[in-house]
Amino acid sequence: MLVRPEDMSVAAVNAAFQQVFGAFRFEGRRCWEALHRSDDCARCALGCPAREMLRTRTQASLEQTLFAGAGLTRFRILVRPVFAADGRMVYWLERIRLERGLSTGEFLRGQVGVSAAHQALMLAVSRAAASSHPVLIVGERGLGKELYARTVHENSVRASRPFVAVPARAVREKNAVQLLEGCERIRGRAARPGLMERAGGGTLFIKDLEALALPVQARLARVLQTGFYEPEGAAVPAAAAFRFMASASKAPGELAAEGRLDAGLAELLAHRVIEVAPLRARREDIAPLARRFVQMLPPANTCTITEQALEALARRAWPGNARELRETIEEAALHAQATTITAEDLPPERREPAQLFTAAARLVPLQRLQDMYLLWAQRSFSGSRGELARVLGMSERTLYRQLSAAQERCGADRAGGGNDEEARHAESV
Repeated sequence: MLVRPEDMSVAAVNAAFQQVFGAFRFEGRRCWEALHRSDDCARCALGCPAREMLRTRTQASLEQTLFAGAGLTRFRILVRPVFAADGRMVYWLERIRLERGLSTGEFLRGQVGVSAAHQALMLAVSRAAASSHPVLIVGERGLGKELYARTVHENSVRASRPFVAVPARAVREKNAVQLLEGCERIRGRAARPGLMERAGGGTLFIKDLEALALPVQARLARVLQTGFYEPEGAAVPAAAAFRFMASASKAPGELAAEGRLDAGLAELLAHRVIEVAPLRARREDIAPLARRFVQMLPPANTCTITEQALEALARRAWPGNARELRETIEEAALHAQATTITAEDLPPERREPAQLFTAAARLVPLQRLQDMYLLWAQRSFSGSRGELARVLGMSERTLYRQLSAAQERCGADRAGGGNDEEARHAESV
């Protein structure tokens, strides 16, 4: 495959390439699109040999696991720059050599682990990749649920089509139809494709599904059930030619019982759930994950980590899961005196959140506890006040009134001194 460095578009491919990846017209596509990827290598949790080649202006190579010919295959990719007479790089030549086929569960695609829980998760991912049903990926924050969704997409027959990801909090109830379903040209207004159209043939992924307003969830359920959506101003419905995937913090039944997930959508997703266990429940995966994050430190494959550091990492609680582990590795690399990360380079472990009910806790007035919780929720919640009111199970007007009263009471307590011990406990909670 001959690639133009200015925009990473394909100039030409040979017959052998077409035998592996299909007899399509690859010219003009980006190099990752020709390899049946929906996005560049970094976004798909893959190494990019071209980056190292562009940096050093010399030959570079690495291994990648690709979905090709309806199977999972490992390739060795060799990238060599092609220079003009004046020393300007005009192309790079990408040579792709088949290494060997992969068994089910071996396509890690950035997903690293050795535990039984990880192997079961990879089996569930491989089964999901073989189907086109909607999928809900459930787990705590920091587990890389979007990356698992990308793994499903990138190893499915939809791999060459777009993977469109959107956080649920970006979809407001007032703009949901235009954003998701798009709008036709009306009275001089330009037509705008929605995310469902942009994901055509590929996958639409919604992050934190429970954060969607319930009416939007109900409309989404109808689209999935009927297979059609209605852009604003459209005379006829459009076919929903995308696969739906989403992430959530809890199982659909639990979210529906809490009033945070539409009953129809919960029923649709109930038997199509992939659960990702927290990192503390699969400690055998901490060391291989840490090694992978160390390999990803720039420049790639130049840093190492000692066994003592890995043992220290394995003893930590990891409330932030894999994201916290990656951030810890990155911070340790900044403190390291050389290219090897030692136990002394590791930053202090993050403190667990304060516990509300403990043997040493003092009783505080219920009103004060509610005031502190409301003010904390207002500070920490990233959505609108209307969305916060819905999560707390009250109207927006009631929330506004209670927040105003809480601010007045807390301000009066600070001005008058109040019970310092009580205030400190409430603040810690």
